[in-house]
Amino acid sequence: MNTPRVSIGLPIYNGSNFMRETIDSVLRQTFTDWELVICDNASTDATPEICREYAARDSRIRFYANAKNMGAAYNYDRVLELSRGEYFKWTAHDDLMAPDFLEKCAGLLDSDRSAIGAAPQAAMIDESGQILREPWREVSMSSERPSERYRQQLTDAEGFRQIFGLYRTPVVRNCGPNGRWGSSDKNFLARLSLQGKILVTDTVLYSRVHPLQSVNAHTSTHARSIWFDPKLAGKIHFPRFSMVWDYLSAVFAYPMPFSERLRATGYWLRHMHWPGLAKDVAVAGLTLAHRALPGRWEPDQIIDPTAKRRTQKYAQSPVGLEAGKKSR
Repeated sequence: MNTPRVSIGLPIYNGSNFMRETIDSVLRQTFTDWELVICDNASTDATPEICREYAARDSRIRFYANAKNMGAAYNYDRVLELSRGEYFKWTAHDDLMAPDFLEKCAGLLDSDRSAIGAAPQAAMIDESGQILREPWREVSMSSERPSERYRQQLTDAEGFRQIFGLYRTPVVRNCGPNGRWGSSDKNFLARLSLQGKILVTDTVLYSRVHPLQSVNAHTSTHARSIWFDPKLAGKIHFPRFSMVWDYLSAVFAYPMPFSERLRATGYWLRHMHWPGLAKDVAVAGLTLAHRALPGRWEPDQIIDPTAKRRTQKYAQSPVGLEAGKKSR
């Protein structure tokens, strides 16, 4: 069996709503030396049947299924583990790639051996595929200095879509497993940035916005952490502490001059959201109180007003109303 140059990892759970469009965008790539590794997280909809249909149609598509839902972080790690390509990218089941996505990104990595990754420009689309926001160029993290790339990642509020760029597979594996807390993709990007420069191409990733997105359906940092790792459900956990610690440990995980390590540590001290740690402690205390005085209130949403607003918005959406009917 020939080893493909590019591996695309698709971790999926109940993705039948958009996954055909996503897989079709892979099939339309002008660069054809790829494999698509799909791992289903025990979906309860038509996802497995759709995956098997595509795998039977194209030998470049490999389908695997977990016996039970292991959480998003495990599934993201699993598709990476199963991949064989020189280059690797994750794709979400609801996002689309421009037809020249792989060609442009792989071409850049082929021509610049000092770069560890090539990221796309990002555009936002709605449920029907209509453009909500035209493509914009994200921070490239292209500096020769690891501390500066690290700073660029820490201060870039919108750059999380770079996680769906194309990277050299050994570098991705050298980051270790995905974190089991909300927004851990930003931590993963920090680890990538410390290993080499990440450039931005002129190709486009179309990021879909819809009610079932993880940030909409799982409306607080603690809730998204449980989405990443279901074993956290019912337990007191400290996702913001995990995030802060991982950002610091990354600074000491990769070779760099002492002066660069010192600068990166300074950026960590300056740009961490320290008040968030108090939120973790407050949620832990309220969770203990909730166990003593149970009721229809969520401890993390008392601390996080944004989560409360998202919960209300989701509950009033067609998807949330339907989910509410099923829960009754």
